[in-house]
Amino acid sequence: MINSGNIISIKKLRKKYNSGFELGEINLEIPSGVIVGLIGENGAGMTTLIKTILNIIKVDSCEVKW
Repeated sequence: MINSGNIISIKKLRKKYNSGFELGEINLEIPSGVIVGLIGENGAGMTTLIKTILNIIKVDSCEVKW
């Protein structure tokens, strides 16, 4: 496999909801050609991460590069 860099890069993702839930600072890089699964308990922030990548929700701070 030839590594052609990262397919996605997320830096300093933060989101705080009115309910009190806060998704802390997340930094994530996914290399090209890699299969990734998000695993965690309910309410851990997986859906927030996906919706941020797809630009469905606004977050408090984040830098996403495709």
